[in-house]
Amino acid sequence: MKLVSIVSDILSEQMVSAITKPLRPQMKTDHLGNNGQFEMGKGPIRYTNQALNLIKKFETFQDKTYLCSADKETIGYGTRLDYHPEIKKGVCITEPKALQLLKYDLDTLVTPVIKDNVKVRLKQNQVDALYSLIHNIGMDNFVASNLLKVLNKGKFEKMKKDWLEFQMAKGKVLKGLRRRREEELSLFFS
Repeated sequence: MKLVSIVSDILSEQMVSAITKPLRPQMKTDHLGNNGQFEMGKGPIRYTNQALNLIKKFETFQDKTYLCSADKETIGYGTRLDYHPEIKKGVCITEPKALQLLKYDLDTLVTPVIKDNVKVRLKQNQVDALYSLIHNIGMDNFVASNLLKVLNKGKFEKMKKDWLEFQMAKGKVLKGLRRRREEELSLFFS
């Protein structure tokens, strides 16, 4: 019986691998303008290891599915199963597979949201902070947020209050979310 379970886990991971295999193509990094600022709409938007490490720090690797604080089925580094129907509840994945899924989500879900909705010039640290925030709160929440409106007006200092609004789950402020928002803001303003 244990052998059947192991084989099932291996087959599930191979199926996930086949679906997520084409991650992002090699992109040039010449999309930065003066003073290291992005010129939105001119070149690819990318995250760096700074964003990945921040996300990994707060998500922490989970090899099996679990319910996140928003009651969403999740695996790996905060990868939501509703975005990946090929991943079945109860499956077990490795840390490299979790990292692959995280990168895939950032490339296919978060990057288009930033590219299509952020209209101001940003530095790489600011973009990385946005990747962490959007990965955590969800694309729809970010697009509908007051934070995005204030960000697009270039009122970064005023935006802090709106950024910190995303530290609650089920009507309660969570210490982990508060710390994450504070570290994201620290990165944004570094």
